[in-house]
Amino acid sequence: MNLIKRMKDPIYGYINIPANYVKNIVDTVEFQRLRRIVQTSYSPLYASSVHNRFVHSLGVFHLGEIASNAIIDNIKHKGISSIASNSIEEVRDVFQLACLLHDVGHTPFSHTGEKFYLSNFPQNSYADIHKRLCDVVNSEEFANDIPKSDSKAAAPHEIMSAIIGITSFGEYFQTHFRKEFFARCVTGYKYEVSTPEYSVLNCFISLLNSKVIDVDRLDYLIRDAFFTGFDTIIIDYERLLTSLTIVDISNEDHEKTSQYEIAYQKNAISVIENVVYAHDAERKWIQNHPIVLYDIYIVQHIM
Repeated sequence: MNLIKRMKDPIYGYINIPANYVKNIVDTVEFQRLRRIVQTSYSPLYASSVHNRFVHSLGVFHLGEIASNAIIDNIKHKGISSIASNSIEEVRDVFQLACLLHDVGHTPFSHTGEKFYLSNFPQNSYADIHKRLCDVVNSEEFANDIPKSDSKAAAPHEIMSAIIGITSFGEYFQTHFRKEFFARCVTGYKYEVSTPEYSVLNCFISLLNSKVIDVDRLDYLIRDAFFTGFDTIIIDYERLLTSLTIVDISNEDHEKTSQYEIAYQKNAISVIENVVYAHDAERKWIQNHPIVLYDIYIVQHIM
């Protein structure tokens, strides 16, 4: 029997977390420091927006559990066996650890301070931090899949989160697969090799790190709206995540081997529209508000 700890969240009610994760991860100094890193830079505009990366990380773990369970049920239902070299349970474990630890490398002042992780060489400012990540993961295939352009690179805090996650919580990442897959989930660096197995793993990566909808974005859209009081549209996250499915797109691309991607059942169309609207509204009316931008500028100038 797996023991769990229950934590009360103002958004989701009770969040269940394995007791060993609480003892060995949540209760450590590396994770507890997230209590003192404010989630957003919105407090000059919305005084109640003082929620932190700690509660956000727990929320992303909760949503990641719902999403991964839905996808795994779908994989089993369809009889997909393209990840035989790594059990589906192991994939789920590493993915959920990535959800929990995806922000553990955040700087003070959240996004406002993360540019200081980068080097002072504009032509390749990510070189140093990418090298540190490659040294930790120790995989030639992973190193080859790192973007060559800074514009396509992960956020600096994501790269640092992958580094800290592996080095500080190594007991959960003792195999090459677990290290590499964890780093890919956190950074969004997908497998470039086109195989059915890797395409399934890329589906899990996109559940946490996507350009459109992922569990990280879902939590901060819902949580930011709750704590700022900004009247955005309601997001039915349970309807959205339980409608997740995995589809074989090989016939569309005339591929000989199966290639899988994440999709949603048609009953989630309205929720998808709401997520897109909520994201655009927050970016337009909060993130780019002159007061918020000026506060960020002042803090960066002081640092």
